[in-house]
Amino acid sequence: MRAYFSKSTRRRLSYLLFVIVLCIGFIDNRVPQKEAVQNPLLDTLHRSANRSWELSREKRPHSNKILRNETEYFSFLNKPSEFRCQKLITLGGYSCRKYVDGNKEICLDEGVRPPMKNCLVYSFGVGNDASFEGSLHSLYGCEIHMFDPTINASWVLEDINGTNTHFHARGLAAGDTVYQIVSPNSTLNSYTYSTFGQILRDNGHLGRTIHYLKMDIESGEWEALPNMIDQGLLNNVLQIGMEIHANHLEHIPFSEWLPTLQKQYDILSRLEEIGFRKISYRENFNMVGFLHLPFEKSGRPSCGEILYIRNPKKHQEIT
Repeated sequence: MRAYFSKSTRRRLSYLLFVIVLCIGFIDNRVPQKEAVQNPLLDTLHRSANRSWELSREKRPHSNKILRNETEYFSFLNKPSEFRCQKLITLGGYSCRKYVDGNKEICLDEGVRPPMKNCLVYSFGVGNDASFEGSLHSLYGCEIHMFDPTINASWVLEDINGTNTHFHARGLAAGDTVYQIVSPNSTLNSYTYSTFGQILRDNGHLGRTIHYLKMDIESGEWEALPNMIDQGLLNNVLQIGMEIHANHLEHIPFSEWLPTLQKQYDILSRLEEIGFRKISYRENFNMVGFLHLPFEKSGRPSCGEILYIRNPKKHQEIT
């Protein structure tokens, strides 16, 4: 027996079905899906970063700024800086999918530019591209120390092909540890990580001026930076160029996104508290990861390049 509905009833049911489909679509867009394949080493570092931040957080009051939503974090990053560098250049990088990746900005203004053949550079996270380090070495003849526990050292040193360049198979973290990770092909790999302070002591550079500190360590910056700030290890650093990440949000529930971004906001705010000023920030469109925030029609890059310099009084303030 076939059910019969009046025309008005059918119209109401159609409208109700439309509303249900619309709500399902909204929820699906608002709540990000986790990727099926995750990097075991990065997952371990992300958990360690949360523990490190909580320990650092206990030592100081909460930031004055409380983020109301996820969008405010990215608005904070993209807000034009109150300070500028008169001689800002970009070094290194390679072109991929119409965009350049692996390049870093450096300020050559008086007071922060590297002195010729008397400069010290620390670079954490080389990956498969040492073009920035090579360019800096060619221009200024700096003593360069590169760190990455995940790659082979031989090609890096051959690629730069210069004296006074050093490679260390170590990573940067909030503690001295060795992570043993089983790869997808069941191979057990060991990765050595050390604190910034221990690395400086081992190299005899504790208290030395570091003219440029590069960090591109796949979200590990959020673990390492609180420790570096707490120990006063950035007091002798003149410039920090780093890629900051938010792509790890894809691996956690949406309810944890805002607290995680608040942590990252607080860490960047602490850099300003100890005398650094943001000169520039640019989103990295070359990265695969894009985040879809609530109420935004399109995704935004989950990573970006940021440059901080010390001694902002030596630079022109924008009025």
